[in-house]
Amino acid sequence: MHDIENMDETMADAILLANYKGSKKKTSDLLTIATATRFKIRQWRSIRKVAEAFGVSAQQVREFNSLLDLPPDVQELFEGHRIGVSKWYELSKLSDPKKQSEVGRFVVDLGAIDTRAVVDYVRRHPEDPVDACVQRVLESKTVKEDIHIIVVPLNQESFLTLHEKSQQLNIPLENLASKLIKEGLKLK
Repeated sequence: MHDIENMDETMADAILLANYKGSKKKTSDLLTIATATRFKIRQWRSIRKVAEAFGVSAQQVREFNSLLDLPPDVQELFEGHRIGVSKWYELSKLSDPKKQSEVGRFVVDLGAIDTRAVVDYVRRHPEDPVDACVQRVLESKTVKEDIHIIVVPLNQESFLTLHEKSQQLNIPLENLASKLIKEGLKLK
């Protein structure tokens, strides 16, 4: 149900009541919700009124409404999707429909945070090719490393020796302990 001309008030209300609140995974696809949103905005002539009536933020209403302003080829990329409205909303921040289409093809498999980063980078560097922008953003991502904490019982003498050595080297005690463990493992 993506045709606003075939939408009526009862249908729009039912779609929005079922999808605006609750689970991130919606019962209707994003374009259907966007169409119902646009219908209610036209009917009431206010994003704020729609938001208040359905108990959601004006931002959420704006995000769904913006999906219908994206080029048809971008809409095809998320047709049938039931999650990810924020990700696709990010594309609406690009004013050029050609850029929206190009960026849309690159971010289709990215999450909302990465999509936001790509869109922000493209906006700041409009002269750069989109593929280069995407590559720069993805290469700059912080690499996560798991850190494991262990508790090691030390007698008083060992602790004092370790503490004294950390003061001599002017490094925190935990960093010295970690360094000694790493060096010990390299010897094996």
